[in-house]
This record gives sequence, C-alpha cells and structure tokens, in this order.
Amino acid sequence: MKKEKNPRAALRRWMLLPLFIFSLALCLLDFSGEERGIRSLRSPGTELSSAFTGVKQQALDGIITIRKTYRLAPGTLAPAPDENGYGVAETADEILALFEEAKLLLNGREPLFSADTPFLSEYGIHYYYDESILALVWCQNIMEDDWEHFATFSEVFLSDASQFRRKLSDDVFGAGAHKFPTDMATEVNAVLASSGDFYRFRPLGMCVYDGVLYRLDTEKVDSCGVDENGDLIFIPAGTLQTEEEANAFIQEHHIDFTLSFGPIMIENHEPVYHSFYALGEANIRYPRCCLAQNGPLHYIEMVLKDYATVWGVTQMMMELGVERCYALDGGQTGTIVMQGTALNPSIYGYGNGAQRVQSDIIYFASAIPESERRN
Repeated sequence: MKKEKNPRAALRRWMLLPLFIFSLALCLLDFSGEERGIRSLRSPGTELSSAFTGVKQQALDGIITIRKTYRLAPGTLAPAPDENGYGVAETADEILALFEEAKLLLNGREPLFSADTPFLSEYGIHYYYDESILALVWCQNIMEDDWEHFATFSEVFLSDASQFRRKLSDDVFGAGAHKFPTDMATEVNAVLASSGDFYRFRPLGMCVYDGVLYRLDTEKVDSCGVDENGDLIFIPAGTLQTEEEANAFIQEHHIDFTLSFGPIMIENHEPVYHSFYALGEANIRYPRCCLAQNGPLHYIEMVLKDYATVWGVTQMMMELGVERCYALDGGQTGTIVMQGTALNPSIYGYGNGAQRVQSDIIYFASAIPESERRN
C-alpha cells in the first residue's frame, strides 16, 4: 500500500470533508427567498447567523407538526390517566387556551364548547388533556321552545378509536353484578365515563361486546353500533332478523360493541321523528340522556336533569349542530363520571350519592403509556 508523502496535506483534506458535506447540504435546502439567502450567506456576522437560524427553523417546522399516534390493544387495560392532566377551569378563556395547546390533537375539529357557551360557573369546567385525549364536562341551561332545562355536557376528542370502549360489570355478558358507574370507571382507568344502556334491566335490542353477538331482539328498538373507526353506526328496529344477518353485519361494519336503548334521534344532521317508541316513554317528559358524534373521534353527551320528551331533546341537539345522535337511558341511570366523581346534578341529588348501580358503562381512555408521560 502506497504511503502518503505529505501527512499534513492528507489531514487537511480529511478536515475539509465535513465542510464540503455541510456546504452541499446548504445548497440543497430551500431558503425562503433565494436572493435573500445568498445575500445572507455572503454577508458577515449576524446575517450569516440569521440564515443558519432560518435553515434550522425550516427543519424544526417539519418535525414539530408530526403528531405521534397511540393505539390501545384489544382486551388490554388502558393506562391510568395522568393526574396532572386534570383540572377545573373557571373561565372560557382557560378552555380556549387549552384548545390552542391541544391543536395537534384537535387537528381541525371544531369544539362544541366556545367563548359563547353559557356554562354555569359555580360548577366549573372539568377537563382532562394529554396528547391522546381531550375531555370536558360542564353544566349549562339549554332552551327547548319556552322551557329552560338544566343539562350536563361532556365533550371528548380522541386520537384513536381504540380509546372509545364499553365495560360490562365483571366483564362478562349476563353477569348478575350491578355496580356504580364511578366504580366501573375506576376499574378500567377511564378518563371520562358515562352510563351505557343498562342492558341487564331489559332484554330488548342487539348486544355486541368485543365483536361478539350475545343478544338479538331488534324488532322494537333501534340499536347503535360503534365500529373500528369509532363511528356510530345506527341499526333501525327490524333491520336485522336473524343471527346470520347480524353476524354478517358485524363483520362487514367491523362492529366492536353496540348500545340498545334509542331511538335514533339525528342522522346526517337530519332529525328523526318517532310517533311511538317501545322504550323510555319517548313522548312523555322525563330526564334524558343522549350520545352524539360530530365528525371523526369527536363525541358529545348530554344528561338532562329536567323533564323533556325525546323529540324535545332532538330539537336541543339539532340546535347544537351535531351530526348523529342516539338516546340512552335517562332518569337516575344517566351519569357522567370524571376523576372518580359523578358530575351531573339530577333530580335525585348531586354527586356520587345520587348514582344508581348499573350493569355497564361506556368510557374514553388515555392511550399514553405511563413511561412516556410528560413530567
């Protein structure tokens, strides 16, 4: 092997190699304004520094806007919520600032809550936020014609459909145990939970749990499926007659679980009127509960303390502009839970002491592993 006659010259060539590579990289970068970029590189001092700062900012801009997504594996326990993610806001401005912080998670989805929301400040605005979920709970008065009603709202934005889940008491269909929603929410590490359809109280409807069909009696009631995308899929009464049809529907639409109470209230922004419905005394005034979706992975629930018909609640939700809405069991069953507390005042009282033991809940979970949480 031929030795280098001038070691120092060889060393200088090796020292120039990184500078050559760096210069080549600068040539390939797209400066904002070609002439300004060239002028900055030719000028001494601060102009050169500014050019390098601009290059760095361009590179960072491409990194900062990338949002990491998380997914919960089926059948696994969700990570416990980060206690630092909870808070209670006293003003709308605090929530608007939270929306700004959660801009990547919202990804252009428009919140229902706004600066004009007439929330009742004495109850505060309860919230939870991490990079995978934003959840709010607030109380407000809402009008139906000339009636003023007291309502508790929850609004949830998710990163992934796997964070929208259902829990049956004891995790088994047909289990005899009835539990408080707060207890079931704690068992599954729910960020926010609410009452489901209380499937054990009545034998009607279609019951799917973890993709498995357990009950089919859809002649009289509408059912609501939740598919692999987290979308509400409505199944009008009488649509599915046999187990073969039901299982084919489950597979075709990738249904994870169903709720069976109803009726369907709003579909594709259009109200659905029912002159008669088999459950819930739809045309008599009772406390009500409903679940709505307003675009991908954006959910709204309302629990009404006061008395209204299903059609009256439909009109309220239409005023809010929701895309899809489905009635759930109201009365003392309707419950919204966050951080171990039932937050919705009802005609039966306020707080955990006013809860009713039930057979199931629906809930929203964080997907951030505890090992990746912010300090």
